[in-house]
Amino acid sequence: MSISRPTLHLNNSVPLEKPKTAVQVLVRVKRNKPDIKAQELYTPKQVSAILRLSISRLRDLRWQKKGPRYVKIGKGTKAPIRYVGQDLLDYLSLVKTR
Repeated sequence: MSISRPTLHLNNSVPLEKPKTAVQVLVRVKRNKPDIKAQELYTPKQVSAILRLSISRLRDLRWQKKGPRYVKIGKGTKAPIRYVGQDLLDYLSLVKTR
């Protein structure tokens, strides 16, 4: 039993067009400073967006004791984690001065 494969037929009668010249436009985006309130609590998802880090990288920084200070609400491994706004501001000022 033989398996038939489709064949590709190229039409050589169509002339190829020359590629049009592309113009690159570089746009510099000015990023706004994050609006962090000192007394507010932030979730890891919010902090990852503010710091432009993934949630898993934020978890690694907590484990290595290198990231921003955090508060664990409750006991156990499943207790929710929150970040105080003032601690985030302190961490951002520390990171920018390096």
